[in-house]
Amino acid sequence: MSEHTTCKRCGKPMLWGQTTPGGKAIPLDPEPDPTGNCERVGTTRAGAPIVLVLTKEQQEAQSLFTAERFMPHAATCTPNAGGDEVKLPANPTATQAFAAERARSNSAKQRQAVLAAIAARPSTDHELAAQLGLDGNSIRPRRKELQERGLIEPSGATRPSPSGRPCIVWRVSSS
Repeated sequence: MSEHTTCKRCGKPMLWGQTTPGGKAIPLDPEPDPTGNCERVGTTRAGAPIVLVLTKEQQEAQSLFTAERFMPHAATCTPNAGGDEVKLPANPTATQAFAAERARSNSAKQRQAVLAAIAARPSTDHELAAQLGLDGNSIRPRRKELQERGLIEPSGATRPSPSGRPCIVWRVSSS
């Protein structure tokens, strides 16, 4: 589990850690990063970091256990050096261009928050929106990006939406 692997999406190295509580696998950037929200609280027998996914309040507070923190790989994973892809129509309107620029600046932070929330507890899109205080139109693209990068996957379970329809429960990928 402590083995460094290469991200299929961006080609950068990743380190697989394990969350606590829950013991879920989480891809991390391999080098410690004091701005990360995954704080090492131990090491598995295989040498993988055991990390506590910090809330925003905990992240801003003094270190809980050690000074060693890691950044979830989803927060830094980009398909190329140009940064996050934002899809625009061929001839975007001024409002579409403004929205795309805003999304580009927020997407890495939102992706990090979505991955951390799923690592802490597998969740549906509706649950993520409620937990993170974000609109579903912000949650769904970030969740899809994480899925396309192979960082999360359907758990096989469903939970009812507010209207009673079954929704996919997402979890951190097991690979």
